Amino acid sequence: LGKTGLTDKLASGVMQVSGMSAVNEWRRGAWALSAMDTLGHMVSTKDFGKVGPNDMRMLGNYGISESDWKVWKLAQLDDLGHGNSAALTPEAVGRIPDADLKAAGFDNPSEARRDAIVKLLGAITAESHLAVIEPGWSERALMSGGLQRGNARDEFTRSFWQFKAFPFTQFERMIQVGLSRPNTSSKVAFL
Repeated sequence: LGKTGLTDKLASGVMQVSGMSAVNEWRRGAWALSAMDTLGHMVSTKDFGKVGPNDMRMLGNYGISESDWKVWKLAQLDDLGHGNSAALTPEAVGRIPDADLKAAGFDNPSEARRDAIVKLLGAITAESHLAVIEPGWSERALMSGGLQRGNARDEFTRSFWQFKAFPFTQFERMIQVGLSRPNTSSKVAFL
């Protein structure tokens, strides 16, 4: 069987047959669609300084600055249907004319547009992976890293963790959310 064992192949087969990977991707896409619409509504109605503290902290986590916000404000928001009538999409940002960016004070329009698109995609992608939890390589490494195949103790440990990946991942993400709070008292309160 090479480097991939029978149990690994069975687990991958179950995920494919059950369609769970496809369902998770669909859920992430739906979440991202709603997030782009929410962000579009915020951009169209608020200046950067009027964004609430929790939203400001999230924007700061992804390096989104007032400059990026100014670029986003120039975008013609997309109607993606299903109630998402003001979505801030990467395509909407990409369609901003150079002349509009120059008039807004951007000396290098293509760089400003590119940076705003990259930060938008980074924030939406990262937040969608937090919203729709799926175990990744880091969780699997924490659960089974360093375990030897064929060793009875390690095989028992591996079998223990086999169906614990989702709750482990959810617990780990909640710890990350708690630790990302702005001060010690809010971290302790969340945790």
